[in-house]
Amino acid sequence: MAKANSTKAEFGRGLARFLTLGKSETYQGKPTGKQVASIILKGEALDEANRIVDSFIEDNFTPKEIKAGVNRPFKTDNKTGDVYLKAAAYLETQDGDPITVPVANAKGKVVENPPQIGNGSVIRLRVVLRKTEFQGKSYINVGLRAVQVIKLVKYEGGGFAADEDADDEDAFTGDEFDSAPTPKGSKQVEDDLDDEIPF
Repeated sequence: MAKANSTKAEFGRGLARFLTLGKSETYQGKPTGKQVASIILKGEALDEANRIVDSFIEDNFTPKEIKAGVNRPFKTDNKTGDVYLKAAAYLETQDGDPITVPVANAKGKVVENPPQIGNGSVIRLRVVLRKTEFQGKSYINVGLRAVQVIKLVKYEGGGFAADEDADDEDAFTGDEFDSAPTPKGSKQVEDDLDDEIPF
């Protein structure tokens, strides 16, 4: 029998595929009202993510739901073959206050005024997995709670591939982005993480 409906988890290291922190993603030309972070997972990071999801399914879905099939949160890019996972958070609370997804640097410190994160940046995601159902099918909802940037590829419209030869001196620190405070009235989505930020 299912024990709970949500659990906290971390995914990565992986490559940033698509991020819209602080602004809405668009779907079929329309804004969704959600900010998203999509991460490409490979090797051990993908294996660990699958173990986390397997454990979540075992702990949160009934044997009947599991037998019927639970839609896992991983997708495959048809063009590249990359396996990725997308996490999302709303842009605003029900009261209309902005929701800020914290961005931490490579050392785990939250950056107050983070840059746009380009595709190919090395990142980790902190999420909340939730059991959900839609049209009679079981799903895992992935709620975005925080992003850690290990190595930053600056956003240049289309982004760049990560430099595999980058050394630790290139690790993203975000020091140059710490001058601006979080906007007034902003609610950070890590409120339910028991102060686990930074990474």
